[in-house]
Amino acid sequence: MTEDCNLNCRYCYAEESTKLKLMPDEVVAKLIDELAALDEDEVKFIWHGGEPLMASLSFYENVLVQQKKTFKTERRFSNIIQTNGTLLNEENISFLTDKHFGVGVSLDGPPAVQNANRPYFGGLPSFTDVWKGVTLLLEREVDFGVLAVVTQNSLCQVEQIFDFFVQHNIKTFGFLPYLSFTSGSLHPLAVSADEYGLFLEKIFKKWVELDDPNVNISNLYDCLDGLLGRTPYKCEASGGCLRCFFAINQSGDVFPCSRFVGEDAFCYGNILDQTLNTLLNNSKAQKTKEMRQTALTECLECQWFSACNGGCLHYRYEKRGSILDPYYYCDSKKRLFELMKSWLKEKLPMSLPQKEWSQELPGNLLNSSLDV
Repeated sequence: MTEDCNLNCRYCYAEESTKLKLMPDEVVAKLIDELAALDEDEVKFIWHGGEPLMASLSFYENVLVQQKKTFKTERRFSNIIQTNGTLLNEENISFLTDKHFGVGVSLDGPPAVQNANRPYFGGLPSFTDVWKGVTLLLEREVDFGVLAVVTQNSLCQVEQIFDFFVQHNIKTFGFLPYLSFTSGSLHPLAVSADEYGLFLEKIFKKWVELDDPNVNISNLYDCLDGLLGRTPYKCEASGGCLRCFFAINQSGDVFPCSRFVGEDAFCYGNILDQTLNTLLNNSKAQKTKEMRQTALTECLECQWFSACNGGCLHYRYEKRGSILDPYYYCDSKKRLFELMKSWLKEKLPMSLPQKEWSQELPGNLLNSSLDV
C-alpha cells in the first residue's frame, strides 16, 4: 500500500520508483469494493509496503469507513499490519488495538543481527527504535507476531536468536530465508538450501527442548500440521498459492503475491480498468496457474507433499526467472520433515499422518500442536 520506507534493509526486494508512494483513496475504495464482490466467507487485508505506518492514521480510518460501508458484517473482513516497528507509539498502538488490527513486526533478532540486516538510510542502527515499539506492544499485552529474515548474519547466531525471542516474551515468531541471485550466483547475504535447512533443524531442536506450548514458531507448526494430515496455514505450504492469496500494489496492479510485485510478466492488470474477478481469471492468471501445476508434477508423488504443497513459487522463480524450476529449499525441507517425523514417532504409538487423534498424547508442545 506504500513504497515509502524509513529503513534501508540490505535484502529489500522493493525497487526505487517514482510512481505513487501511497495508495490513493480511489484505489482503496475500488479494491475494497472488488474484494467484497468476490463473496468470500472472509477477506483478510494485510497492509504492508514499504513501511505502512508512514501513512497517517487517517489513511486507515478511511479504510475502515470503506470496509464497514461495503461488507455486510464486520466478521467478513479483518486487517493485519506488517510493520518494521520503528514508528510504533502509544497513539498508533491504541488505534490498532481499538480497531482490532492484527500486528506483525519485522525483527531479525538481537541487536547484532537486526542492525546488520536492517539499518536506516545512512547506516544508523535500527534495533533501539524497533525495541521501543516492541516493548510498548508487550506492555500493552498486544497479541503480535515477529517475522525474522534469515541471512548469512543469522547463521552463526541461531541459538541466540531463538533465546532472544523466548527470553523477551515474544511468543509467536517465524522465519523467512533470504534468497537472491546475481548473474546466477547466490547473493553474498542469501542463505543456501543446506544452510537454511540446518538453521531450521537447530531451531526445531531448541523448540522441542523448551517444550512450551505457548511458543508458536509458525514455520514449524505448519510443518507439523502437514505431517499430521492438517492443512498448513502459511501460503507457501497451504496449497492456496494462486488461489487464496494475491497482492495489489498502491497503483491497483494485481499480482500473484507480494514477491512478484513489479514483475510485468506476472501483472494480471489493474482493478481500475477491470474487475478483480476478471483479472484473477484472465489468460495471464490461467497461464501462471497452469505453469504451477506443471511445476508440481514431480512433487505429487513425494511423501512430504501434504506438508509443503510444492513450496513457495517465488523460490522456484528466483534463480533463473522460471516458476518451472525446482523449489530451491526442497532438499532442506525434506531433511527437516525427516527430523520431525522421527521426533513424532518417539511420541506417538501410531503411524503418520493421521487426521483424527482420540487419546492423550505426551509432551506439552505436542498436545498444543495437536489441539487435543
